[in-house]
Amino acid sequence: MKIRRQKSHRKVMRFYQTVFGFQEPYRALIDGTFINAALKSKVHIKEQLPKLLGGRTTPVVTECVYQELRDLGADFSGSAIIARGYYRLKCGHSKGECSAADCIVKQLGSNNPKQYLVCTQDKALRERIRRVPGVGLILLHGGQVPIVEQPSKASLEVAEKQEN
Repeated sequence: MKIRRQKSHRKVMRFYQTVFGFQEPYRALIDGTFINAALKSKVHIKEQLPKLLGGRTTPVVTECVYQELRDLGADFSGSAIIARGYYRLKCGHSKGECSAADCIVKQLGSNNPKQYLVCTQDKALRERIRRVPGVGLILLHGGQVPIVEQPSKASLEVAEKQEN
């Protein structure tokens, strides 16, 4: 990892630690699009996330994400096998009740009390998540390099209110 990128990630994680109280092991809530993109570009998520975040990391998928990957069929069977190896969060939704993206947003709630970092490639989901303060976003830049996105405006506003 390039030094400049590593410093940037360290700075972002320090922001989430001081303002929102993030602690190790970090919980990375992973979307099916991220798993599939990582599989295609041969990025090993369990190895790369701890290096990226600078500490122990627990990859987490919801039951809805896992079920969606299984329902997508043979094209996503590799992604479903990878998701099976991650900690599965019991979301309480019955099969087909809500989409994986809606399930992830519901897990975050209004202020992310469980301190999740969300890994996704879905642009619409990223826009929805940016409205929730205290949620770190991780994506594969160019489909190959995992990066931690800078804090959203909602997170920066909360930090500014805490300062004053």
